[in-house]
Amino acid sequence: MPKWLGVDGQTGAPVWEKIIYNTQGQAVAKERTLNYAEATNQEVGSALPKYQGGFNNSFRYKNFNLRVSTYFSYGNKVFSNNLRYMMNDGHEPYYNQIMLPDGAKVWTGPGDNQATEPSPQNSANSTETSTRYLKDGSYFTIRNIAFNYTLPIAWAKKIAMKGVSVGVTADNVVTFSNFLGQDPQTTITPGSFAMPGISEFKYPNNRQYLLTVNFNF
Repeated sequence: MPKWLGVDGQTGAPVWEKIIYNTQGQAVAKERTLNYAEATNQEVGSALPKYQGGFNNSFRYKNFNLRVSTYFSYGNKVFSNNLRYMMNDGHEPYYNQIMLPDGAKVWTGPGDNQATEPSPQNSANSTETSTRYLKDGSYFTIRNIAFNYTLPIAWAKKIAMKGVSVGVTADNVVTFSNFLGQDPQTTITPGSFAMPGISEFKYPNNRQYLLTVNFNF
């Protein structure tokens, strides 16, 4: 996809990267372009993580048992199609607009070289596909926590049971990530209505709680 280079300090227009090739098809130079049609499609990352894995831990103390299941993904890129529509620069009146993230600054006038977002009056093609919306998809998540307590045998026998345990389980507990968007967890395999590494208005995983009581007759 085209590489986003930010905002032109004099005009407030979006800027992309254009690669110059020689007659042998070799890249010999790079330059800035304000014309999206001239921007060069480049390989800019992978939807596949460099590292992924998880940790499952179980702790027991007397009649108490705690299980924690975690998962991590590192080194992949996620294209946030959500931001194309939600982080609108103002040139598409039927798109939504969200509060800009910390550090973002809209162009205010000629000489504004600190701007990260183009001028609303000069932002043509700014929301087209580019690395502007390609984000780090690395994350660490606690997927499940289960806490159980087994009643003493003497207590269970009082109600004619061999054993009784009570517990509470929490799923999708918390996700730690610098990803700008709803959820960095996306598919890495193609499928129906799904593209690898694209975050597209997927509702985040719900946090769920479950109370359990087990009786052993």
